[in-house]
Amino acid sequence: MEKERTKKEDTLEKRLVNLHPKFLETIKEVYPLAVLGSLCIAIAGFTAQTYPDAQTYAITAASLFLIAFAISFLFKIMPHYYFALISYISTALAAAFLFLVVVAFVQAIPMVSKSVSTIQDAASAFVISMWGYFVYRLRKKPKSNVIRLCCTISIPLILIGIMYYVVSMLAKFIGISLPDFTLDIFLASMFGATVLALTMIILTEYTDRKKKKNLSK
Repeated sequence: MEKERTKKEDTLEKRLVNLHPKFLETIKEVYPLAVLGSLCIAIAGFTAQTYPDAQTYAITAASLFLIAFAISFLFKIMPHYYFALISYISTALAAAFLFLVVVAFVQAIPMVSKSVSTIQDAASAFVISMWGYFVYRLRKKPKSNVIRLCCTISIPLILIGIMYYVVSMLAKFIGISLPDFTLDIFLASMFGATVLALTMIILTEYTDRKKKKNLSK
């Protein structure tokens, strides 16, 4: 009897020792959710007196992240679709409430509002830059003088659009507003660049088809 007990104890001890690395690996896979929950708790602590709305959203997000952490850990041990579904829903809701924390900061802190608004300006400037690069690449392909002329005119107009967003971002941080005529210049330049770019695309397509027809003959 004593030998059997000793074997059982040894077996249990070995199992616990062998399972411990897997236990740590499981925690390692799901711990980012716990980190996000801890971050939200820290945000709630710092905003307790100054930004009560942000604190409420942060506490809710922390609770949901911690629920997702616990359920995800349980899912790693006992895989079941129900646990996965709860984890997905909790994480999605937590992310939504974390976004509401940002919204609360945007509404309460002017500098945060300026910083967030510049993201849209930076994205617009990037899109216009890609547009300018596309027009430049289109210019290098054809030998038509008309297409090259359209490109020569459209690139400066695109540069005006990029400069508008750059100056707009700087003006927001400084705290000044741009004159109304700058918007009119921007819209006029973008309209002209769009018309010229479409003209280039149409002429390029027409030129390519004409070349194909000549080669086929």
